[in-house]
Amino acid sequence: MEKEIWPKNHSDVCIRCATCMAICPVSRVTPLFPGPKQAGPGAQRFRRPDEPSTDEWIDLCIGCQLCDMVCAAGVNISELNLIAKAKYLDEKGRPFRDWLLTHTSLFGSLASFFFAGRQLSP
Repeated sequence: MEKEIWPKNHSDVCIRCATCMAICPVSRVTPLFPGPKQAGPGAQRFRRPDEPSTDEWIDLCIGCQLCDMVCAAGVNISELNLIAKAKYLDEKGRPFRDWLLTHTSLFGSLASFFFAGRQLSP
């Protein structure tokens, strides 16, 4: 009989030590983001593939992967957040902000048009 090995992105491997909460740069600056522990393993237990996404705050995760580096259990928290974020954005659509920031050549030309000839003071 083969022993089943759970993948590291399984939410039940989380030991709830809250180290990821202490390192998360987003949860430190906004109360809207519950933190990597709640957004990743905590919320993953309640997410169902056939139900619509209700995680509006998941878009606030910047994907820095600091939570993965400090996780004592080795859970890929950022991967759980990324999967939830992709599902949320597929359902709700991507904001104009994301489109603009991914088209850097357009954004750069637009910005240079407005700031041409102006010297920024130090």
